[in-house]
Amino acid sequence: MKKTLAIATSLLTLFGLGTACAETLVAAHGFSPSHTNYEHALMPWFECVDKETAGEIEFKHYPSGQISGHKDSIHSLNTGLAQVSIVVPGYEGGKMPLNGMPNLPNMGSTSVKVNTAYREMMNNGSPLAEEWAGLGVTPLLSMGTPGYQVFSAGSPIDTLEKFMDIKLRASAGPQSLAAAALGAVPVTMGIGDTYIALQRGTIDALVLSLTSSLAYGFPEIVKSVSANAALATGQVVLAIDTKTLKSLPENHQNAIVECGLQIEKDISLHLDVLNEEAKKVYTDNGAVVYEFSEEELAKINAKLSTVADQFVEGLEKRGIPGQKAYDMYRAILDR
Repeated sequence: MKKTLAIATSLLTLFGLGTACAETLVAAHGFSPSHTNYEHALMPWFECVDKETAGEIEFKHYPSGQISGHKDSIHSLNTGLAQVSIVVPGYEGGKMPLNGMPNLPNMGSTSVKVNTAYREMMNNGSPLAEEWAGLGVTPLLSMGTPGYQVFSAGSPIDTLEKFMDIKLRASAGPQSLAAAALGAVPVTMGIGDTYIALQRGTIDALVLSLTSSLAYGFPEIVKSVSANAALATGQVVLAIDTKTLKSLPENHQNAIVECGLQIEKDISLHLDVLNEEAKKVYTDNGAVVYEFSEEELAKINAKLSTVADQFVEGLEKRGIPGQKAYDMYRAILDR
């Protein structure tokens, strides 16, 4: 009994919480404690909310998909299983297709650029913001990665021609469209299966951010990686059930929102630094880190320019304002 009480007390005080009048919120997501977004975004956000509310917000924290993973986040928030979760729009395409737009090619090369543009879309009443509101979920903290690169277990894929017919792992949606546009054969599989697939030759290459790649051990087997492409970006968002947020005292609502905005700026800067550090990790492990020439990058981007058109056309056919949203987004990025 004493041991059980001690464990419970430790959990309650994990974030300096456990006061008698604390409001308890369940936070559930798929990030493991080793993920950089866990360490540099989620934990600082918990700590910030704790400080700004004087410990009056208590979190029961379930990481690593213990009760809800990335593919279940909207469902978890809508059903009350969790009040706070990590939403990956790319996994929720059926519910929030417009918010898959950041996964298109050339939607920002740095995390600062990616997150600044996405935040403006959230703040200006865009169709993307309306999509969140329609789901009853409020985005708090965007963690968009720098532009995705191409990783190979062989020699550099440094020309458009070398993409032809290679088996390229890419997530469903815009990334698969991008792979096909480059002449590759898109292979959709979970990121957790990709290490073995690359090692065994089931795939020839994959598309991912340098920042995310470190957590999956790719420096051990990757022999070459590009450094100046923007084949996609990875967008994940810390979000809260809107009804829950609005039920809290105004000062608590403000703390939750303002902490999200502050940490969003911090994680953006961190991810851009980590992106540069990751390049050295690969070179230290013997990989070739290369840049596409201006000529080849122009050829690649010309091919990728069709992906947005396909994506928008697919949305419009479903009666979703894809063109309006894309034009707004593109105007922000091109400023």
